[in-house]
Amino acid sequence: DLSERHLPECRVPKPELSKLILPKLSKLYTPKTKVVDYAWSLFTVSMAAQLGVFPLVLYYFGRFSTYFLLTNFIVIPAATLILYGAVAMLLTTPIAVLQHVVAQALGTIVQWMNNALAWTATLPGADIGNIHINTFQLLLIYIAIASFGIIAQRLARLRHLERLDAFYIEGRVKGGK
Repeated sequence: DLSERHLPECRVPKPELSKLILPKLSKLYTPKTKVVDYAWSLFTVSMAAQLGVFPLVLYYFGRFSTYFLLTNFIVIPAATLILYGAVAMLLTTPIAVLQHVVAQALGTIVQWMNNALAWTATLPGADIGNIHINTFQLLLIYIAIASFGIIAQRLARLRHLERLDAFYIEGRVKGGK
């Protein structure tokens, strides 16, 4: 892991990062259909991952991918299929013909994914390059992300309390007290 090898002071375990960001993003909207729920899940996972990783990408590689949402909508489902396909390959080891069919399908999925990612890289403005930040700026970006998260959480809590107050006041008015 780049952050742990080169910046031990910036070490945030990935499970902890996803515990902090992903649940809060997921609660912002409740989809009504399974298709929209799936798309919303892909979106929230992509945003949580991007918030955690983009400062390190800027720091180490000096570029920012502008089509990260599009590529994640390609990569996440493909990676899921690839993982299940790898398990299927292991399970079909005793049956060589079936394993060959699974391997061909996996090869097709990987090729499709790579072609789709290569295509997105050719789109205009696919990335913003030549961004050079130092360690202090990296820490400031993470502090800004954390601060924004804390402010958003407090605003949401305040909005919830205002709704409760309005409900309480409305109940008192209707109840005649």
